[in-house]
Amino acid sequence: MNRMLSIVMIPVMAAVLALAGLGAVYAQGSSSANLQVRGVISTINTTAAPAPAVGIMPEEGSPIMVNVVANTVITMVGTGTISLSGLTLGDRVVAVYDRTTMNVITITVKSPRDEHEAVAGTIKSIGPSSFVLGTKHEGDVTVMVDSKTLYSVRSVDNATLADLKLGDTVAVMAI
Repeated sequence: MNRMLSIVMIPVMAAVLALAGLGAVYAQGSSSANLQVRGVISTINTTAAPAPAVGIMPEEGSPIMVNVVANTVITMVGTGTISLSGLTLGDRVVAVYDRTTMNVITITVKSPRDEHEAVAGTIKSIGPSSFVLGTKHEGDVTVMVDSKTLYSVRSVDNATLADLKLGDTVAVMAI
């Protein structure tokens, strides 16, 4: 019986050691200097020093400011390479950046203006250029607005962001 136990234990120990080795390799790989953020462009500062900066509001957490440097590659799905001036507030992006320098390596844009998107929910908060919707399936969604945003509010002519109220149920269509 002891002999059978030792025969079974050898493969088990080998598997444990192999997994421990994989864990060490994974830990090394996860300590990369690069991070990724998915979110919506909330600010664009072309005059920031030492380089232009883009603020990205992730779905969860605080905004992340990254520096757009000379070797940053910006692409838009369906279009190809674009310049910094091709970015707009509200663009949905995935950015890879250096965690030490905060210099962005790549920005991939999947812009709401490229496709029709809709979301509905209840207004949880309202800011000067955005509002947050609480949705049933997507959680909280930040909706960025600008001077081109059109509003339709029942019984209000020429509605603006100021006509929206906390608790209002709204539908948003990005075109």
